[in-house]
Amino acid sequence: MAQQEKPDLVLMDVRLPVMDGYEACREITSNPVTKHIPVIFLSARGQIEEIRLGLSAGAVDYFVKTVFAGTIKKRIQELLITYHLRG
Repeated sequence: MAQQEKPDLVLMDVRLPVMDGYEACREITSNPVTKHIPVIFLSARGQIEEIRLGLSAGAVDYFVKTVFAGTIKKRIQELLITYHLRG
């Protein structure tokens, strides 16, 4: 889907219907067409190992769902600016 739609950013959970989010992130970040798209996890899973898995899969950030919406919005804005300047 990311390859077809080419979004500016992907915000996803670790739990997905077809594959887990870590695998989806690895596919997005390893594909030459989509590797420039930043991926952020937003998940209820907040254990340190889950966060490590997300970041090692290629995510640029990992938020636990208890974080304030304003924090997420600011981080997304910062990432969009940064990645647009690189592109």
